[in-house]
Amino acid sequence: MFPLLVQARTALWTNFDRRRGGNVLDLASPQEIRRRTDKNAMFIELVNGSTVQLLGSDNYNALVGGNYFGIVFSEWALSDPESWAYLRPILTENHGWALFISTPRGKNHAHRMYETALSEPDHWFSLISTVDDTDVISNERLAIDHREWMKLYGEVQGDAYFRQEYFCEFSAPILGAVYADALKYMEAEQRICPLKIEPGTPVHTA
Repeated sequence: MFPLLVQARTALWTNFDRRRGGNVLDLASPQEIRRRTDKNAMFIELVNGSTVQLLGSDNYNALVGGNYFGIVFSEWALSDPESWAYLRPILTENHGWALFISTPRGKNHAHRMYETALSEPDHWFSLISTVDDTDVISNERLAIDHREWMKLYGEVQGDAYFRQEYFCEFSAPILGAVYADALKYMEAEQRICPLKIEPGTPVHTA
């Protein structure tokens, strides 16, 4: 399940894996193990009876009433969070599973999902892999991207894009969030904290 149905076709159904030299789904489920393929519905039935279908969270109602055993949410931070609310009961009934893969987009529902997973270690597995962990992109290429992003979008926003995309930082300032960068440093310096109310002390709020 991608954020949008159209993304499912572009990102996976017609995607070509240049490293392995073939269509991603053909490599994962070659014709020899398929019973039928419906290109319009992006649906594959395997010879053992298992099925695979690509969908978008903008059309999650297409899954409601189905009998699914597993759902992979790709780019969960950009997906409709209500999709999980409606599809979770199906998986619960089937003792199924769900996988949420995403790059952060600020502290939205994907961040809450991650925090929930951390607080429920008996029921969830959670992992953040940065560019340092995956070792897919060279340090030289990273330096170029970092430098060019800052030239294109300014030092603060360019660095924010870099940290969000390559280091999976939920706290990277979002474009348009005027004080986000300043607040990030204030939090790091522990300058934002609860204070006891002093009724006799004047308070100015702005």
